[in-house]
Amino acid sequence: MSRDLDVRITALLPNRPHMTLKLIGTDKLGGGVGGWKEVPRRLREPILVWTEQPLRTYTLPLRFDRFLAGWEYTVDGDIRGLQDWASAGRRRTGEHNPPTLVRVSGNVRVPLSINWAITGLDWGEFVVNEQGQRIQQDVTMTLTESVPVTAQGYAEALREALNE
Repeated sequence: MSRDLDVRITALLPNRPHMTLKLIGTDKLGGGVGGWKEVPRRLREPILVWTEQPLRTYTLPLRFDRFLAGWEYTVDGDIRGLQDWASAGRRRTGEHNPPTLVRVSGNVRVPLSINWAITGLDWGEFVVNEQGQRIQQDVTMTLTESVPVTAQGYAEALREALNE
C-alpha cells in the first residue's frame, strides 16, 4: 500500500533541527529477528545455537517537496543537511566519529523509540523551477538500527554466565 504522508526525521546527537519529507512509496522494515546458527557436530546432527540478533533496517522512499502554488523555494539546503547527517562518521580528520543518530516519526511502521543511523541515500528524480533551483528531490533513505555499545563484550559475558 502506498502512502503519501509526512515523515519527520529528527537528529539526536548532536542535537539538530528536524526535517519533514513526504513518504512516496512503501516503506520496508527488515531484520531484527533470527540470529540462530547451525553448528555441525561430528557423526551427529548439527545443533542450533544463538549467536546474535541482527540489527533492523528500515528503507523509506521519500521526497523533499518545496512546491506550493505561487511560492517555490529550493530544497538544496535540506539536501545538504541530510548528506551531513549521513556522513557524520567520515570526517576529514581520519578519526572515527560516531554517526548522527536519528529518530523517525509520522506515518511510519517502526517504534518511535528506535535510534537509527543513516546508512544509505539513493537519489532519484528531481524537479527544478524556472530559475534552475531544485524544488523537489526524491531519495530512498536506508536506516540501520543503532544499539548502545556495552562495556562488557560477548565473550566475557558468556564466561561469566558459564561461571568459568
